[in-house]
Parts: sequence; C-alpha cells; structure tokens
Amino acid sequence: MNGMFLLLAMVLCVMALAFVVYPLLREPRQETGHTRQAINLRVHRDRVRELDQDLATGTLTQEQYDTALADLERELLDSGGIEPDAANSETAHEGRGPSRMAGIAAFASVALLPFMAVGLYLGVGYADEVFATQQPPGELASMQEPPPASDEAMQRQFERLAQELQGRLAQNPDDLEGWVLLGRTLVFMDDLPAAERAFREAMAHGGDSDPNLLTRYADVLAERQGSLEGEPRQLIERALSIDPDHAQGLWMAGSLAFEEADLDAARQHWERLLGVLPSDSPEADIIRGNLSQVALSAAEAEREAIFEEVVMRPTLSREALQAVRQVPLFRGLEDETLALLTGGAVERSYRRGTLLFSEGEPADRFYVVLDGWVKLFRESPDGNECMVGLFTRGESFAEAAMFDRLGFPVHAAVAEDARLLVFTADHFLTTLEQNHGLALNLLANLSGLLRYLVRQLDQLTNQPTYQRLAAFIVSLCPCDARQATVCLPCDKMLIAGRLGMKPESFSRAMARLREVGVSCDRNCVQIDDVAALRDFANACGQPTAAPAALNGGAKAPAAGMIQTCR
Repeated sequence: MNGMFLLLAMVLCVMALAFVVYPLLREPRQETGHTRQAINLRVHRDRVRELDQDLATGTLTQEQYDTALADLERELLDSGGIEPDAANSETAHEGRGPSRMAGIAAFASVALLPFMAVGLYLGVGYADEVFATQQPPGELASMQEPPPASDEAMQRQFERLAQELQGRLAQNPDDLEGWVLLGRTLVFMDDLPAAERAFREAMAHGGDSDPNLLTRYADVLAERQGSLEGEPRQLIERALSIDPDHAQGLWMAGSLAFEEADLDAARQHWERLLGVLPSDSPEADIIRGNLSQVALSAAEAEREAIFEEVVMRPTLSREALQAVRQVPLFRGLEDETLALLTGGAVERSYRRGTLLFSEGEPADRFYVVLDGWVKLFRESPDGNECMVGLFTRGESFAEAAMFDRLGFPVHAAVAEDARLLVFTADHFLTTLEQNHGLALNLLANLSGLLRYLVRQLDQLTNQPTYQRLAAFIVSLCPCDARQATVCLPCDKMLIAGRLGMKPESFSRAMARLREVGVSCDRNCVQIDDVAALRDFANACGQPTAAPAALNGGAKAPAAGMIQTCR
C-alpha cells in the first residue's frame, strides 16, 4: 500500500512538471509578414505613382512635382526605408534572453517542485501512516489498543492533575468550577480531608446554591464521620429545598431516614426518587429493592411493637372493648372469653397511606377497625390498584388468612387515618382451641362473608351504578335517622372502586341521586329523606350492605362520620 501510494505520487508529479516544462522549453513562433523596409518602399512607390498621375493630369506643375518628389525621397531616407534591414538580427538577439530564462525556469521547476511537494506533505499530511512499516494484522491490532494504565500510573496522573489545579486556584481562588473539580479529583484519590477542604472552598465561593455540590459535600462529610447526621443532614435538606426532585438528594435523604428507622419518610423519599429515575435503569432496580426492604422492616417493626405492647399493656380501654363487642366475630361471647381474647390485642393508630401488610407476607395477625377506614387491594400487572374491600368501625379483616398459613392474599393500607385493634395469630388460635363458641362464631362470620360476596356479585351484575351508590350512602346513615348529613369516609376514587364503577361514573351517579333529595358538597352528602333513599336503593334488588352487617348484625355508624342527624 505504501509503495503504490509513492508510485502514484511520482506519476502525478511528472505530469505536473510536463505541464510546466513543455511551454518553457518550446521555441517561440516566428512572426510572419513584411519587413519595415519593404513596407516603407511600397508606401513610397504608391505616393510617387500618385505624383506621376497628378503631373500627367496637370494638377501639378513640373516644379511642384520635383519639389514633392524630393520631399518623398527625404522622408524615405529619414525613415531608413532604404538602409539594410537589421530588424530580424535585432529580434533574434533579443529572443536569446527569453529563451535562456525559460530554460532556467524549466530546470528550477524540475529540481525544486518534487522536493517542495514532499516537504508540504510531510508538514500537513499523514506521512507517519504512509512511511510506516507495514505490520501483520495481529500486531497492528495490538498496536492500536495500548494496554490500560496501571493503578499507579492513574494515581500519578491524578496527583499531577491535582497539583496543577491547586496551582491554578492559588492564582485564581474565585474559580468555583476549579474547586469542584479539585474536590472530585481528591475524592478519587481517596484523600477525603483534602476533598472536604476543596468542597468547603467551593461552598464559600458561591456553590451553596448548587444541589449537586451540596450532595457531594454531604457525601464526603458522611464518609468521614461515618453517618449522615449533623452537617450532612443540613446539606441534604438544603439540596432538596432547592430541587425537590434531585436524585442524589432523595437517595441520601431516604438512606438517612432508613438509618433512623423512620420507615415512612424513607419510603416517601424513595418512592419519589423512583418516579424521577428511568424505570429500566439499574438505579431504579436498586430503589425497588430498598422499598421492599422498607416494607419488610415495617412489618417486623409492627410485629415487635405489637409484642411489646401486649407484654407491657395487656388490657384495653373501655371504648375499645365496646367496639369489639359489635364485631360479628366476637358477638355472643361471654365476658371472660372476650377478656381472654382481647388480652393479647394491641390498640394502635395509623396515618393515611400506611401499609399494614403486603401480599404474600406471613399472616400472623388480624385487625379490628375502631375508627377510620382501611382498604384491601391487589396490584394489576400494569401497576394499578384493584379494590377488594373497604372496612370501617366495627369490622374485622384478615382473620381467615390465619388458618391456611399461605400468607396474606392481598395488600392492606389505611385509606383514612385509623385506629385499629391488632390480634396476634398465635394467641388467638390458642384461645380458639379452648373455646368452641368462638370457633362457631368464626365459622358464621366466614359464612356471612361468602353470602356478602355473592350478593355483591349479584349487585355488580344487575344494579345500576346510582343504586349501588345510594345503598352505600344509606349504610353510612344511622338506622333511625330521617335526615342526615354524612361525610364520605374516603377518597371518591376508592369508593368508586369499591362499588365497581369508574370515577366519572361516580359523579354521574351522584347527580342522579338529586331526584331523591341527595346533594353533595365536596365530601359532605346531605340526605333530605333517608327512608326515600333506602327505598330507592332497594327498588331493583337488595341493598349493598356494609361489610359490618355480614352476619346480619346491626352496624354502628363510624365515629366522626355523622356530622348532623335530625
């Protein structure tokens, strides 16, 4: 390849020289035509002929003729028309100079043009590749891929870079980017004290409003002190106040909350971070794993808290005992048996959104709702929630899952702030083995649940949406009330899911109930005639009973839900 290139270059050089040398060496053309002497003589003869004609015609006299002829001869002599013709010899003498110069130019072109071309190519061309020795393919590949630098070489390179940066910053200490770059370089060199000083200088020169710098600085400080407490916490909070969706800030805030066992805060930070990160990124997979760990830790903390409360406070308040007596599972039990069962229960309060248990988690407890609302749901493959159940005061849930030991079949979360009574499975099953009446009540509860599900399926199939909503509103009213103003216990989307309708269908169904004296202002519902609304709900089938009435028992209104009754 190199030889072919050089051959083509020589051929092109010869062709270029041919175009230059040939015109220089070619003999100049001799001009053809009459000499100056011949032209002068011809002109002289013509004028003499004209004088002869004028003399013959009498236009001129002999004396005038002689005078004019003498003048013509004098002009011919003055013009040199009758001297020897030396013009050609002079022209030939003058032509030798240009011919000599042309030869010199041709010789210089032949001698200098190739060297000038080679010099120009060496300066601006790829001479190294052309004149390089041809290597075998294997050796060429190995030459193109230099071996990676060793750790020591990388360390020396970064040390040199750090020294250069320090020298530049000594001359220009206000260079914010220089301090940040120096800090990152020192972190790579594992010189954390120097990196801390560099980041502190960057903060002093205007970097305190950059969330990236704030989180880097917090990371260095946390690495040095072994914790995110103190100044790192302040830096993280400041970074999130500047950019609430800053990925590194959310990651570190979640880690800090997890270290402090604040599982709700850790879950909130990491769930927000999961919405910021690309769903298919490795970081998103790590955050999903962290959230799973949060769920497991929350469940473990819940079990430990229940155990501690059972040991430290085995008795319940009078209000809680009254609520337990309304639960169909415990209805009809003697005071001694009820006291034995509730002796292993714990009363706890939960904020809205708290996850009580997850699908597949060991079913080692069940719940009784004292106040508030709890939802049971499953997650569809596309991430949407599918409502399974909605429970409020005087209702129990998750008791059936204790017997098959297959884990909870659904998720449970607090829909509105709730107060729950938590029963441990071990204590409850031990008591159940010793009390046959409790076992019969449990069987009746499960039978009532089956009948309720059958009725619900029938209503979802046969009843229109507005009658389902009417039955639900009736279930929130006291049985003996003529008029009532109630508040919807939870978000309208949850109620719509519970009643098997879409959110937009909920609004249309509520508008339809105006015909029977029902008006809605946000979450407050005014019922002018409860009996008329009950008849409207029963017009095309049985009403949608609340879960508390699964076994036919009367259901008490949820505390705080009934605002006014007349």
